[in-house]
Amino acid sequence: MPSLTIRDIPEDLHEKLKADAAAQGRSLNKEILIRLRLSTEPRKPPVDELLRRARENRERMPGVWITNEVINRAKRRGRA
Repeated sequence: MPSLTIRDIPEDLHEKLKADAAAQGRSLNKEILIRLRLSTEPRKPPVDELLRRARENRERMPGVWITNEVINRAKRRGRA
């Protein structure tokens, strides 16, 4: 498996990473690997994936529709 050496890490960044790793019960190496992995993955699912999920949810809940009017009534009730 490849290795990577990172030089000149600012002390405050190093301390923050160590603290975050400890808070998660991980080694510093594992914390950095997780952060690198997350930083290289897409932040949002592709539109076709979002639409697929929305269709699946709609099929699981037939007849359940939330309109703007339903949302606005709920907001007004919450302010009373």
